Amino acid sequence: TTENPRVIRLTAGKSSNLSFGVRQMDVIEADLTDDAFISGSAELSDQVTSDLDDLLQMLASEPARLRLIYRGDALADQRLAALRDIISRRWASLGDPYQLDIETLTLSTPAE
Repeated sequence: TTENPRVIRLTAGKSSNLSFGVRQMDVIEADLTDDAFISGSAELSDQVTSDLDDLLQMLASEPARLRLIYRGDALADQRLAALRDIISRRWASLGDPYQLDIETLTLSTPAE
């Protein structure tokens, strides 16, 4: 929360002190299920595609970490990879407001 970089001169044999402000980054979670994708593919549904713009605008307003939580079994790795790629490309088109950290988490849904 303080200026970056913060500079301090060090002198041999003398004690130095450097204080700086730290704040934990907010985490924005996006919960996804199989319904977020076109059946049997890693392609996003039209609704989710349009919702991504709102999500990216929220992320651009203040530095945060994005956590994608996929609740399902079908094509989990492919779907999360495709979504990460889409978000990264759209983020770059916004001018990379900051280094966006995207976490992914897959939670299996119980068989019915």
